Amino acid sequence: MADLGEFCIDKHEATQEEYEKFLVAVGTTPSGAQPVGCQANSSFHPNDHCAGYFQPQTKWNHAVGCVDWCDAYAYCKWAGKHLCSSVSGQVLTAQTFEDYSASQWGYACSNGGQTDYPYGATLQPQNCMSTVDSAPVGSYAQCTGLAVPFNQVFDMVGSVAEWIDYCDVNQGCALMGRLDTPNDKPSSCTANTYALKLTASETTGIRCCL
Repeated sequence: MADLGEFCIDKHEATQEEYEKFLVAVGTTPSGAQPVGCQANSSFHPNDHCAGYFQPQTKWNHAVGCVDWCDAYAYCKWAGKHLCSSVSGQVLTAQTFEDYSASQWGYACSNGGQTDYPYGATLQPQNCMSTVDSAPVGSYAQCTGLAVPFNQVFDMVGSVAEWIDYCDVNQGCALMGRLDTPNDKPSSCTANTYALKLTASETTGIRCCL
């Protein structure tokens, strides 16, 4: 993890190999209490969302996708971490989840609130992965922050979008760092979309905070 002072954040998205270790440890079927809205989550396995997607033997260092919010929450909890939330420890809100100073995810992406992209002030789409699952995590050396400690954090934009610990009762839960479709260009540190807690696709991934 990268130590950003107020908190720590994973240097890259959870990989298929890391997620496989979670499945081996806890099993593919959830047991015990799950968060509100996750009671219908019947499997942690990515292939139950996207048939044939999960290939940890050959794509061990690729970002895991095809995980819903409940899977991501459980993975981070198992790893002794949590989905990225607020810098202050308060609950994120509709007003703060995009705020670079309030959101752990946004703070890490924006070089502590200084830039709209991890690599600088203006869009440079070639710097980051524009096709989901096309390369191992950390392959794009320019898709990182400008200086220590932010330059230890990779792939905050592009690649898979990352669930955070903010959900809206009407719209669903927030995914940050998404690709700007239909152009498939890595977006800014505030680019986000919403999806229901049990939604999973090849574009939905995990990054944890601590």
